[in-house]
Amino acid sequence: MLTEKLGNTSGLLKNLTYDPDAVYDDEWLSDTLYDSAVGAALGGLAGASDAVTDGTDITAKEKAYVGEIPRNVAEPAIKSPNLTAAMYLKPGAAIETAYGNKYRKLVENNAERRLGIGPNKPAYLVASNVTKDGETYYAKVTRESLGKMLYTEKQHKLPIDRLLLVDNLEKVFDNSVWVESRGDRKNRTQIDGFDTLRTSFYVDGQPYYADIVVKVVRPRQNADSENVICFLEPETVKITKK
Repeated sequence: MLTEKLGNTSGLLKNLTYDPDAVYDDEWLSDTLYDSAVGAALGGLAGASDAVTDGTDITAKEKAYVGEIPRNVAEPAIKSPNLTAAMYLKPGAAIETAYGNKYRKLVENNAERRLGIGPNKPAYLVASNVTKDGETYYAKVTRESLGKMLYTEKQHKLPIDRLLLVDNLEKVFDNSVWVESRGDRKNRTQIDGFDTLRTSFYVDGQPYYADIVVKVVRPRQNADSENVICFLEPETVKITKK
């Protein structure tokens, strides 16, 4: 899981203990995730995105991040959507023990139709809580990047919560906050770096968060860079009583 790579600065979320009798609400979850994101950004979170399977050689010297680093707005409005996994679960089944490989193509096709993605026709999503270069932060989603979000290695199982993220990609991206930015470890000239945004959501009342990794790409020399979503990974938020 991506958060296993986050280090001590993410301990606020990693080390909390889940209690089935806990009382939590959207304000508490939003505050917790935002505080975590701010702390991670201030702490630098070295290596936070090491788990991104983009072919990056983590032993190579990382080049510097190119361009202005994103920033969170002064008072981000984080509205965590409440999603349901019922359509992907058999009656009585738990999301932790169910997997959605057979739904992969359905979810991908639905996302293409919902977002208006087609051949050479990407969708552009907005993260209202984040700015870059003085403008609202956006990210491009293509057929290729959508496939990467739903990719698992052969014989690996596709988690239901990742299907739900793609089912609601525009919502969870819009309520995300910026965590950290890093350069490209493979020193590719067309890659300006990677941004990590963190989002919060519920699945049938259980709180989750996810890190969304955005590749900052310069498609050709002297062209403006573009943000392309390339990876996401959900994690259950483990909590104590409020």
